[in-house]
Amino acid sequence: MKNNCGWLKKRPVPGPGSDLATWSDRHSQIFGLEPHDVKHSWSSFVHLVDPEDRARVQLAILTALKPHGALEVEYRINRPDGRARWVMSKGRTYCDSAGEPMRMVGLTMDITERKQLEHDLLKTQSDLARVSRLLTLGELTSSIAHEVNQPLVAVVTNGDACMRWLTAEPPKLDKVRESLVWIVKEGKRAGEIIKRIRELAKNKAPQKTELMINDVITEVINLAGSELSNNQVTLRTEFASDLPTVCGDRVQLQQVILNLIANAIDAMKSIHQHPRELSISSRATDDGQILITVRDCGMGVEPNILENVFKAFFTTKKEGMGLGLSISRTIVEAHGGRMWALSNNDQGATFQFTLPMVAGAHA
Repeated sequence: MKNNCGWLKKRPVPGPGSDLATWSDRHSQIFGLEPHDVKHSWSSFVHLVDPEDRARVQLAILTALKPHGALEVEYRINRPDGRARWVMSKGRTYCDSAGEPMRMVGLTMDITERKQLEHDLLKTQSDLARVSRLLTLGELTSSIAHEVNQPLVAVVTNGDACMRWLTAEPPKLDKVRESLVWIVKEGKRAGEIIKRIRELAKNKAPQKTELMINDVITEVINLAGSELSNNQVTLRTEFASDLPTVCGDRVQLQQVILNLIANAIDAMKSIHQHPRELSISSRATDDGQILITVRDCGMGVEPNILENVFKAFFTTKKEGMGLGLSISRTIVEAHGGRMWALSNNDQGATFQFTLPMVAGAHA
Protein backbone atom coordinates (compact mmCIF):
# COMPACT_ATOMS: atom_id res chain seq x y z
CA MET A 1 0.00 0.00 0.00
CA LYS A 2 1.36 3.42 -0.91
CA ASN A 3 1.67 6.17 1.68
CA ASN A 4 0.10 4.19 4.49
CA CYS A 5 3.18 2.61 6.08
CA GLY A 6 5.16 3.91 9.00
CA TRP A 7 8.44 2.58 10.33
CA LEU A 8 8.76 1.72 13.97
CA LYS A 9 12.16 1.13 15.53
CA LYS A 10 12.47 0.05 19.13
CA ARG A 11 15.78 0.04 20.95
CA PRO A 12 16.20 -1.48 23.40
CA VAL A 13 13.43 -4.04 22.94
CA PRO A 14 9.90 -2.88 23.91
CA GLY A 15 8.38 -3.85 27.17
CA PRO A 16 7.60 -2.61 30.66
CA GLY A 17 11.29 -2.63 31.55
CA SER A 18 12.63 -0.84 28.46
CA ASP A 19 10.57 2.10 27.43
CA LEU A 20 11.98 3.68 24.26
CA ALA A 21 10.42 3.54 20.78
CA THR A 22 11.45 5.64 17.78
CA TRP A 23 8.76 6.32 15.17
CA SER A 24 8.97 7.69 11.64
CA ASP A 25 6.90 10.74 10.67
CA ARG A 26 4.47 8.58 8.73
CA HIS A 27 4.09 6.17 11.66
CA SER A 28 3.19 9.11 13.91
CA GLN A 29 0.64 10.36 11.36
CA ILE A 30 -1.09 6.95 11.27
CA PHE A 31 -1.50 7.13 15.05
CA GLY A 32 -2.72 10.74 14.83
CA LEU A 33 0.34 12.29 16.51
CA GLU A 34 2.57 15.21 15.52
CA PRO A 35 5.08 14.04 12.87
CA HIS A 36 8.05 15.66 14.64
CA ASP A 37 7.25 13.76 17.85
CA VAL A 38 9.27 10.62 17.07
CA LYS A 39 10.19 9.46 20.58
CA HIS A 40 7.52 7.49 22.39
CA SER A 41 7.27 5.25 25.41
CA TRP A 42 5.96 1.70 25.53
CA SER A 43 3.11 2.80 27.80
CA SER A 44 2.06 5.62 25.46
CA PHE A 45 1.91 3.17 22.53
CA VAL A 46 -0.16 0.68 24.53
CA HIS A 47 -2.54 3.49 25.52
CA LEU A 48 -3.36 4.13 21.85
CA VAL A 49 -4.34 0.50 21.24
CA ASP A 50 -8.06 -0.22 21.58
CA PRO A 51 -8.72 -1.71 25.05
CA GLU A 52 -10.32 -4.84 23.53
CA ASP A 53 -7.15 -5.56 21.51
CA ARG A 54 -4.57 -4.35 24.04
CA ALA A 55 -3.74 -7.63 25.79
CA ARG A 56 -3.56 -9.52 22.49
CA VAL A 57 -1.15 -6.97 20.97
CA GLN A 58 1.08 -6.91 24.04
CA LEU A 59 1.27 -10.70 24.06
CA ALA A 60 2.07 -10.82 20.32
CA ILE A 61 4.94 -8.31 20.70
CA LEU A 62 6.41 -9.91 23.78
CA THR A 63 6.15 -13.37 22.20
CA ALA A 64 8.10 -12.10 19.18
CA LEU A 65 11.01 -10.94 21.38
CA LYS A 66 13.22 -13.98 20.83
CA PRO A 67 16.00 -14.96 18.43
CA HIS A 68 14.64 -14.74 14.87
CA GLY A 69 11.31 -13.68 16.33
CA ALA A 70 8.78 -12.15 13.94
CA LEU A 71 5.69 -10.04 14.60
CA GLU A 72 2.51 -9.75 12.52
CA VAL A 73 -0.62 -8.53 14.24
CA GLU A 74 -3.77 -6.64 13.24
CA TYR A 75 -5.48 -4.39 15.79
CA ARG A 76 -7.50 -1.25 16.31
CA ILE A 77 -6.14 2.08 17.55
CA ASN A 78 -7.95 5.04 19.07
CA ARG A 79 -6.28 8.25 17.87
CA PRO A 80 -6.21 11.41 19.99
CA ASP A 81 -8.59 13.08 17.50
CA GLY A 82 -11.22 10.45 18.34
CA ARG A 83 -10.95 8.50 15.09
CA ALA A 84 -10.62 4.73 15.30
CA ARG A 85 -8.44 2.98 12.73
CA TRP A 86 -7.39 -0.58 11.88
CA VAL A 87 -3.65 -1.14 11.53
CA MET A 88 -1.26 -4.03 10.93
CA SER A 89 2.17 -4.09 12.55
CA LYS A 90 4.99 -6.29 11.30
CA GLY A 91 8.40 -6.54 12.91
CA ARG A 92 11.53 -8.57 13.39
CA THR A 93 13.67 -9.03 16.48
CA TYR A 94 17.45 -8.53 16.36
CA CYS A 95 19.67 -10.07 19.02
CA ASP A 96 23.24 -9.56 20.23
CA SER A 97 25.99 -12.18 19.93
CA ALA A 98 24.72 -13.89 23.06
CA GLY A 99 21.25 -14.32 21.55
CA GLU A 100 19.64 -11.69 23.77
CA PRO A 101 17.00 -9.48 22.07
CA MET A 102 18.36 -5.96 21.53
CA ARG A 103 15.82 -4.29 19.28
CA MET A 104 12.74 -4.82 17.16
CA VAL A 105 12.43 -3.10 13.81
CA GLY A 106 9.18 -3.05 11.90
CA LEU A 107 6.45 -1.11 10.15
CA THR A 108 2.78 -0.34 10.64
CA MET A 109 0.20 -0.14 7.85
CA ASP A 110 -3.21 1.51 7.95
CA ILE A 111 -5.62 -1.25 6.82
CA THR A 112 -8.90 0.48 7.70
CA GLU A 113 -10.16 0.51 4.10
CA ARG A 114 -9.32 -3.18 3.68
CA LYS A 115 -11.19 -4.04 6.89
CA GLN A 116 -14.24 -2.10 5.69
CA LEU A 117 -14.16 -4.00 2.40
CA GLU A 118 -13.90 -7.29 4.32
CA HIS A 119 -16.90 -6.25 6.43
CA ASP A 120 -18.91 -5.37 3.31
CA LEU A 121 -17.92 -8.66 1.68
CA LEU A 122 -19.02 -10.65 4.74
CA LYS A 123 -22.38 -8.85 4.69
CA THR A 124 -22.80 -9.65 1.00
CA GLN A 125 -21.91 -13.29 1.66
CA SER A 126 -24.43 -13.36 4.50
CA ASP A 127 -27.15 -11.96 2.23
CA LEU A 128 -26.33 -14.52 -0.48
CA ALA A 129 -26.35 -17.30 2.10
CA ARG A 130 -29.86 -16.31 3.15
CA VAL A 131 -31.01 -16.29 -0.48
CA SER A 132 -29.53 -19.75 -0.93
CA ARG A 133 -31.28 -21.01 2.22
CA LEU A 134 -34.61 -19.64 1.04
CA LEU A 135 -34.18 -21.25 -2.38
CA THR A 136 -33.37 -24.60 -0.77
CA LEU A 137 -36.32 -24.30 1.61
CA GLY A 138 -38.50 -23.53 -1.40
CA GLU A 139 -37.42 -26.79 -3.00
CA LEU A 140 -38.45 -28.62 0.17
CA THR A 141 -41.84 -26.91 0.57
CA SER A 142 -43.87 -30.14 0.43
CA SER A 143 -41.54 -31.83 2.91
CA ILE A 144 -41.74 -28.90 5.32
CA ALA A 145 -45.54 -28.77 5.03
CA HIS A 146 -45.68 -32.48 5.81
CA GLU A 147 -43.41 -32.09 8.85
CA VAL A 148 -45.57 -29.28 10.24
CA ASN A 149 -48.83 -31.06 9.41
CA GLN A 150 -47.94 -34.29 11.24
CA PRO A 151 -48.00 -32.89 14.81
CA LEU A 152 -51.06 -30.76 13.99
CA VAL A 153 -52.97 -33.86 12.89
CA ALA A 154 -51.86 -35.59 16.09
CA VAL A 155 -53.16 -32.64 18.16
CA VAL A 156 -56.57 -32.76 16.45
CA THR A 157 -56.79 -36.55 16.78
CA ASN A 158 -55.97 -36.49 20.49
CA GLY A 159 -58.34 -33.57 21.01
CA ASP A 160 -61.19 -35.58 19.50
CA ALA A 161 -60.24 -38.51 21.74
CA CYS A 162 -60.39 -36.24 24.80
CA MET A 163 -63.96 -35.26 23.89
CA ARG A 164 -64.99 -38.92 23.64
CA TRP A 165 -63.38 -39.86 26.97
CA LEU A 166 -65.06 -36.90 28.70
CA THR A 167 -68.54 -37.78 27.40
CA ALA A 168 -68.19 -41.43 28.37
CA GLU A 169 -70.19 -42.73 31.36
CA PRO A 170 -68.33 -42.50 33.62
CA PRO A 171 -65.69 -40.12 32.10
CA LYS A 172 -62.36 -41.87 31.55
CA LEU A 173 -60.13 -39.25 33.10
CA ASP A 174 -56.97 -41.37 32.88
CA LYS A 175 -57.44 -41.55 29.09
CA VAL A 176 -58.11 -37.81 28.97
CA ARG A 177 -54.89 -37.17 30.87
CA GLU A 178 -52.97 -39.44 28.47
CA SER A 179 -54.36 -37.63 25.42
CA LEU A 180 -53.56 -34.21 26.90
CA VAL A 181 -49.94 -35.30 27.43
CA TRP A 182 -49.74 -36.21 23.74
CA ILE A 183 -51.34 -32.90 22.73
CA VAL A 184 -48.71 -30.95 24.68
CA LYS A 185 -45.90 -33.09 23.24
CA GLU A 186 -47.07 -32.71 19.63
CA GLY A 187 -47.71 -28.98 20.11
CA LYS A 188 -44.14 -28.49 21.27
CA ARG A 189 -42.92 -30.58 18.34
CA ALA A 190 -44.76 -28.32 15.87
CA GLY A 191 -43.31 -25.28 17.60
CA GLU A 192 -39.77 -26.65 17.29
CA ILE A 193 -40.22 -27.34 13.57
CA ILE A 194 -41.52 -23.83 12.93
CA LYS A 195 -38.70 -22.36 15.04
CA ARG A 196 -36.11 -24.30 13.02
CA ILE A 197 -37.59 -23.08 9.72
CA ARG A 198 -37.70 -19.48 10.94
CA GLU A 199 -34.06 -19.66 12.01
CA LEU A 200 -33.07 -20.94 8.58
CA ALA A 201 -34.99 -18.10 6.94
CA LYS A 202 -33.62 -15.34 9.17
CA ASN A 203 -30.72 -13.14 8.12
CA LYS A 204 -28.86 -12.89 11.41
CA ALA A 205 -25.19 -12.72 12.31
CA PRO A 206 -23.43 -16.08 12.81
CA GLN A 207 -23.36 -17.28 16.41
CA LYS A 208 -20.77 -19.97 17.00
CA THR A 209 -21.29 -22.37 19.88
CA GLU A 210 -20.19 -25.90 20.72
CA LEU A 211 -22.31 -28.35 18.73
CA MET A 212 -22.74 -32.10 18.33
CA ILE A 213 -22.59 -32.43 14.55
CA ASN A 214 -24.70 -35.61 14.58
CA ASP A 215 -27.54 -33.65 16.19
CA VAL A 216 -27.29 -30.98 13.50
CA ILE A 217 -27.41 -33.60 10.72
CA THR A 218 -30.38 -35.38 12.34
CA GLU A 219 -32.36 -32.11 12.57
CA VAL A 220 -31.90 -31.53 8.84
CA ILE A 221 -32.80 -35.13 7.97
CA ASN A 222 -36.05 -34.74 9.91
CA LEU A 223 -36.84 -31.58 7.95
CA ALA A 224 -36.18 -33.30 4.60
CA GLY A 225 -37.71 -36.65 5.55
CA SER A 226 -40.88 -36.28 3.50
CA GLU A 227 -38.93 -35.14 0.42
CA LEU A 228 -36.79 -38.26 0.66
CA SER A 229 -39.91 -40.42 0.93
CA ASN A 230 -41.73 -38.68 -1.93
CA ASN A 231 -38.77 -39.32 -4.23
CA GLN A 232 -38.37 -42.97 -3.17
CA VAL A 233 -34.92 -42.30 -1.71
CA THR A 234 -33.65 -44.77 0.88
CA LEU A 235 -31.54 -43.06 3.51
CA ARG A 236 -28.68 -44.86 5.22
CA THR A 237 -26.79 -43.24 8.07
CA GLU A 238 -23.61 -44.20 9.85
CA PHE A 239 -22.76 -41.77 12.62
CA ALA A 240 -19.80 -42.30 14.94
CA SER A 241 -21.18 -42.28 18.46
CA ASP A 242 -18.18 -40.85 20.27
CA LEU A 243 -17.56 -37.66 18.32
CA PRO A 244 -16.26 -34.57 20.15
CA THR A 245 -18.02 -31.26 19.65
CA VAL A 246 -17.30 -28.71 16.94
CA CYS A 247 -17.51 -24.94 17.24
CA GLY A 248 -19.94 -23.55 14.70
CA ASP A 249 -23.09 -21.68 13.82
CA ARG A 250 -25.96 -24.18 13.91
CA VAL A 251 -28.02 -22.50 11.18
CA GLN A 252 -25.08 -22.19 8.78
CA LEU A 253 -24.06 -25.82 9.23
CA GLN A 254 -27.69 -26.89 8.80
CA GLN A 255 -27.68 -24.95 5.53
CA VAL A 256 -24.60 -26.84 4.29
CA ILE A 257 -26.12 -30.25 5.06
CA LEU A 258 -29.56 -29.24 3.76
CA ASN A 259 -28.01 -28.12 0.48
CA LEU A 260 -26.09 -31.39 0.06
CA ILE A 261 -29.20 -33.47 0.76
CA ALA A 262 -31.34 -31.39 -1.63
CA ASN A 263 -28.70 -31.69 -4.36
CA ALA A 264 -28.48 -35.46 -3.84
CA ILE A 265 -32.26 -35.85 -4.11
CA ASP A 266 -32.29 -33.75 -7.27
CA ALA A 267 -29.42 -35.80 -8.79
CA MET A 268 -31.39 -39.03 -8.30
CA LYS A 269 -34.79 -37.91 -9.62
CA SER A 270 -34.12 -39.22 -13.13
CA ILE A 271 -32.68 -42.55 -11.91
CA HIS A 272 -34.96 -45.56 -12.54
CA GLN A 273 -32.60 -48.43 -13.39
CA HIS A 274 -31.49 -48.97 -9.79
CA PRO A 275 -32.68 -48.05 -6.27
CA ARG A 276 -32.14 -44.48 -5.13
CA GLU A 277 -29.93 -44.51 -2.07
CA LEU A 278 -28.46 -41.67 -0.07
CA SER A 279 -25.88 -42.32 2.63
CA ILE A 280 -24.71 -39.83 5.24
CA SER A 281 -21.89 -40.60 7.64
CA SER A 282 -19.69 -38.89 10.21
CA ARG A 283 -16.43 -39.95 11.78
CA ALA A 284 -13.32 -38.56 13.44
CA THR A 285 -10.02 -38.36 11.55
CA ASP A 286 -6.50 -38.79 12.86
CA ASP A 287 -5.67 -35.08 12.41
CA GLY A 288 -8.32 -33.74 14.80
CA GLN A 289 -11.11 -33.23 12.27
CA ILE A 290 -14.65 -34.54 11.93
CA LEU A 291 -15.44 -35.80 8.43
CA ILE A 292 -19.01 -35.65 7.11
CA THR A 293 -19.79 -37.58 3.93
CA VAL A 294 -22.91 -37.35 1.75
CA ARG A 295 -23.02 -39.98 -1.03
CA ASP A 296 -25.70 -40.42 -3.68
CA CYS A 297 -26.19 -42.79 -6.62
CA GLY A 298 -27.50 -40.22 -9.05
CA MET A 299 -26.30 -38.80 -12.36
CA GLY A 300 -22.83 -38.08 -10.98
CA VAL A 301 -20.39 -35.31 -11.84
CA GLU A 302 -17.83 -35.50 -14.61
CA PRO A 303 -14.31 -35.64 -13.09
CA ASN A 304 -13.15 -32.69 -15.20
CA ILE A 305 -15.76 -30.36 -13.66
CA LEU A 306 -15.63 -31.53 -10.04
CA GLU A 307 -13.91 -28.34 -8.87
CA ASN A 308 -16.16 -26.13 -10.99
CA VAL A 309 -19.25 -27.10 -9.00
CA PHE A 310 -17.98 -24.94 -6.13
CA LYS A 311 -17.63 -21.83 -8.29
CA ALA A 312 -20.28 -19.15 -7.90
CA PHE A 313 -23.02 -19.28 -10.57
CA PHE A 314 -21.78 -22.59 -12.02
CA THR A 315 -24.64 -25.07 -12.12
CA THR A 316 -25.61 -28.34 -13.78
CA LYS A 317 -29.31 -27.78 -13.01
CA LYS A 318 -31.65 -26.28 -15.61
CA GLU A 319 -33.16 -23.91 -13.07
CA GLY A 320 -30.23 -23.66 -10.66
CA MET A 321 -28.49 -20.43 -9.67
CA GLY A 322 -25.12 -21.98 -8.85
CA LEU A 323 -24.94 -20.50 -5.35
CA GLY A 324 -25.54 -23.43 -3.01
CA LEU A 325 -22.22 -25.26 -3.19
CA SER A 326 -20.18 -22.07 -3.47
CA ILE A 327 -21.76 -20.70 -0.30
CA SER A 328 -21.53 -24.07 1.44
CA ARG A 329 -17.77 -24.23 0.83
CA THR A 330 -17.40 -20.64 2.06
CA ILE A 331 -19.28 -21.53 5.27
CA VAL A 332 -17.18 -24.64 5.87
CA GLU A 333 -13.91 -22.75 5.29
CA ALA A 334 -15.08 -19.98 7.65
CA HIS A 335 -15.45 -22.74 10.27
CA GLY A 336 -11.84 -23.83 9.72
CA GLY A 337 -12.68 -26.84 7.56
CA ARG A 338 -12.64 -27.71 3.87
CA MET A 339 -15.08 -29.17 1.33
CA TRP A 340 -14.55 -31.22 -1.82
CA ALA A 341 -16.34 -33.55 -4.23
CA LEU A 342 -15.55 -37.01 -5.62
CA SER A 343 -16.94 -38.94 -8.57
CA ASN A 344 -18.05 -42.42 -7.48
CA ASN A 345 -16.65 -45.48 -9.25
CA ASP A 346 -20.15 -46.89 -9.82
CA GLN A 347 -22.90 -44.28 -9.80
CA GLY A 348 -23.34 -40.83 -8.39
CA ALA A 349 -21.12 -38.43 -6.51
CA THR A 350 -19.77 -37.98 -3.00
CA PHE A 351 -19.46 -34.66 -1.21
CA GLN A 352 -17.33 -34.43 1.90
CA PHE A 353 -16.37 -31.70 4.32
CA THR A 354 -14.39 -31.48 7.52
CA LEU A 355 -14.79 -29.44 10.68
CA PRO A 356 -12.13 -29.09 13.40
CA MET A 357 -12.89 -30.63 16.77
CA VAL A 358 -13.06 -28.36 19.77
CA ALA A 359 -9.75 -28.72 21.60
CA GLY A 360 -10.18 -30.85 24.71
CA ALA A 361 -13.84 -31.58 23.95
CA HIS A 362 -15.36 -34.99 24.60
CA ALA A 363 -18.50 -36.58 23.27
